[in-house]
Amino acid sequence: VYGNGAFVYGKDVFIIGGRSRPLVPTPNRPAFITVSFANSGNTVARDVMIDINACAKPGELPGDFSYPSFNGTAKHRTRTLVPPKGEPQANVSISDEALGSVYGGERNLFVWGTVHYDDIFHAHHATEFCFRFNTFVLDDNGAFTKTVFGPCDNHNCDDDDCPNSWGNNSANCSPPSRSAN
Repeated sequence: VYGNGAFVYGKDVFIIGGRSRPLVPTPNRPAFITVSFANSGNTVARDVMIDINACAKPGELPGDFSYPSFNGTAKHRTRTLVPPKGEPQANVSISDEALGSVYGGERNLFVWGTVHYDDIFHAHHATEFCFRFNTFVLDDNGAFTKTVFGPCDNHNCDDDDCPNSWGNNSANCSPPSRSAN
């Protein structure tokens, strides 16, 4: 029976909108970091709440990074259903200035969060995820074809495999939709 239950996880991350060329600013064209999720189970995931956060900063995340939520309390988050084998997506905005500093190699971009959900057996589950921007791929004309993210060293776990907390260091991260210093 356990194998039939819902299992929702962060599957992939990509950037949509924004710059069509890495070093050409386009401040009037919005950009979004999109995280795709998957329910690999054979049953629906109910009462799904997705919390996505991102930070563009010089260097790597410290070992005692706290993976803070920038999204307020759970009562303000949208709840939804994810069908069996469903693959929903969720977005967080990123400023052109932050995007330029990531594409230019001045900052690293990290995307993390938590998916909370219930399975049809009324058990609550949580999956934590973290991705790091690695590179981009350009076509022969120098325009983007895709962005490439990979998993972070930490904050990729589910249910009892996740610690109660990760650390107490925010690393001066703030959402990349605001200008960072």
